Amino acid sequence: MFLTRLSFLLMIFCGSCYANISESDVNKLSQVKTFSIGLNGFAGRTSEGEKLYKKISKERNAIKKFKTILESDQATPEAKLYALCGLKGKNIDANYLMKFHRVERSASVLKGDILRKLVFPEVYETILSKGC
Repeated sequence: MFLTRLSFLLMIFCGSCYANISESDVNKLSQVKTFSIGLNGFAGRTSEGEKLYKKISKERNAIKKFKTILESDQATPEAKLYALCGLKGKNIDANYLMKFHRVERSASVLKGDILRKLVFPEVYETILSKGC
């Protein structure tokens, strides 16, 4: 009986920890300053943003989380690009996705070891048509 109660309490505790960690990942992704898919730099490393994007993509409520980022006024343009990748990968309706492509800012995009500032709508439309 005691072990059953203890197991139940641990399950509740760990479940709430997981939710907090998961929300923390969304907050972290919302604030990334560089968009990059693939290996970067001399050492060929995966960016922190891509790691977070892939981690969130595997969660049950990934669509909701990516929509939250895409719809947020506080999320960076780079975070919105990751959210678009996530939603595009989940086959979300293109009409929904098109509502968010008119951000009047640039995005920092890293490819290999070259960092560029690109016009957000152009990067967005490339992801919509070709994917990530």
